[in-house]
Amino acid sequence: GVVLPATLQTIGEYAFAGCESLKEVTVTATLVKYGAYAFTGCEKLKSFYVNAAVLPEGMFYECEDLKEITIGPDVNAIGEFAFLDTDVATFEVKEGNKAFKSGKKGYILSADGKTLIAAAPALSGDITAEQLGGGKITAIGDGAFSHNGKVTSVTLPDVTKVGDYAFGSAKQITAVTLGELKEIGEYAFFETAITTLPVFTAKTEIGRYAFAFTAITEVTVPDKMEVAEGVFSECTKLTTVSLPGSLSSIADQIFVSCSSLTNVVLPAALTELGNYTFNNCSSFSNARNSSLCASSTSISSMSNQ
Repeated sequence: GVVLPATLQTIGEYAFAGCESLKEVTVTATLVKYGAYAFTGCEKLKSFYVNAAVLPEGMFYECEDLKEITIGPDVNAIGEFAFLDTDVATFEVKEGNKAFKSGKKGYILSADGKTLIAAAPALSGDITAEQLGGGKITAIGDGAFSHNGKVTSVTLPDVTKVGDYAFGSAKQITAVTLGELKEIGEYAFFETAITTLPVFTAKTEIGRYAFAFTAITEVTVPDKMEVAEGVFSECTKLTTVSLPGSLSSIADQIFVSCSSLTNVVLPAALTELGNYTFNNCSSFSNARNSSLCASSTSISSMSNQ
């Protein structure tokens, strides 16, 4: 193992990256600043105590044997993908930490218990509020379930905000039951296996590629809602799309490679169709505007109905 001196104040980005045989790191300094991906690829590392203002992005990425993380009292921020591709099963948040709480469980919550900061990569099966402390969780933080390969469903009925990459590439998740969402981050459900969309309204802010590469079969866009780039791209099981009559523009790549999509009725108010909007929609038939897609579409306008 490695014993770091008490005088050490900073460990830079990728400082120990790729040290595949490193099994133990002892940090004797009270407070250390860590750079992003500082220990990425330390495959034999099994546990770690970290006390820093920020636990940075990707700090333990690909530490495949890592099972336990202890969060010190001074940690007040955790970066995206900090525990990606690890086998962490439990988090312990030390007494005195004012930002987070856990209690040697497979998750980290904000101190008020309302935001799920991180779900342990080793969590599996159907996840409910009871398994996450039983409180009223209203937000899922950036990357909280990202790349988890074992969770199959999440039921958190009080959640109204889902952060960037919150479920991104958690490929075994087939269903999410959440509250009426006010905010959905970029890539929030990217590459999950969900078949139906969570509840949202025209006022919901939806980030780019939020539902790309999912198994959804039907999309209804609420009236007066703006939809961001690529939100439903590569949804190969998508067959039905309903667009509001008030929609004046469709963003770039929103339905690109939705290979099961056969028919879309375009709104009469439409003035702008984005780049690659229906590109590679290979099941489109009865083409009426071949400039939209190589195999084109039975795209018609509400004004002609």
